[in-house]
Amino acid sequence: MASIRDVAEKAEVSTATVSRVLNKDERVKDETRAKIQAVIDELGYRPNRLATALRRQDSNLVALFLENQKSPFATMLYASIEKTLHDEGFKVLSCCTRGEAERERKYTQTMIEMQVAGAIVRPSNSAAETLKNVKRLQANDIPTVYVDILPGRRSESFVVCDNTEGGRIGMRYLVALGHKHIGVLATKADHDPRRESVGNLRMRGILEVAREYQIEKSVYLPEPNERKRYDLGYATANEMLDQHPEITALFAITDTAAIGAMHACFDRGMRVPEDISILGYDGIPISSITSPQLSTIQQPIAEMGASAARYIIEKIRNPSSKRLHEIKPVELKQRRSVSHPRKGALPLSTGAA
Repeated sequence: MASIRDVAEKAEVSTATVSRVLNKDERVKDETRAKIQAVIDELGYRPNRLATALRRQDSNLVALFLENQKSPFATMLYASIEKTLHDEGFKVLSCCTRGEAERERKYTQTMIEMQVAGAIVRPSNSAAETLKNVKRLQANDIPTVYVDILPGRRSESFVVCDNTEGGRIGMRYLVALGHKHIGVLATKADHDPRRESVGNLRMRGILEVAREYQIEKSVYLPEPNERKRYDLGYATANEMLDQHPEITALFAITDTAAIGAMHACFDRGMRVPEDISILGYDGIPISSITSPQLSTIQQPIAEMGASAARYIIEKIRNPSSKRLHEIKPVELKQRRSVSHPRKGALPLSTGAA
């Protein structure tokens, strides 16, 4: 069965132009309309009824591309975006890519065929592949904005938090308390300097401070792994503490990983923060109700989502609006899971001012 994309390719026009012909848009030139109609007749294309119905609401549908919808971070981000759009009369079509480039590509094509009004994108896997998909959306008159993760090309619009500075803030906090032996809980992707993932940017800040205070050799990184969230924290904390019992603090790339590390320490009979300090990153709600409460680098997740939604609304209503480049600040949330190193830990000695 032919698709709208097949019609567009054979007629050598965009799917948006085909959509306009199907919806009897008077802006299409007669010559172009006749050409497209001829291809439609030749291929026997019949528009999907649901897609047609959705296109008729082309001013109030916004696609949201998320890697997953189950994590506390993703839930907060989605809720903020959905509320902001809903309050302005828009609806959200959520696309869960699961970090897979092919799923992202297929969702992109579906959103083009539906002719959504705009798209908010959190890249799934490859920055280059996501950029291709974004360009496909834009070629079909669908404005886009990246959220949380920086685009591969800075000319694209984005709303993110300052992840590198967050890594610096957290590391300086631990160093200032006297921690010298620090384990960093991260994933395989976070070790790859070619990427600009959230975790990688946080890692850059962490390692920058380690070099600043000349403690690189006592900042321990896990072996490359594919673990995620809670499992990352629990398993990696156990491995790291087995190999480096001198560690006095763990800095997790996310709060969920920090909570996993906290449980690993409890299972080992270690007290937090008396025996070991644990610092998280994100500021998700559950971090305030753990026992002890989790100290964390808090990012304004809801504000980030709302900013992305407001930009898309503005771009839909005013296509000539300028690109948005917004980097939101993060802050240290001091609670009860971090303290000075346990008794007997080596004092900090650096050449830094």
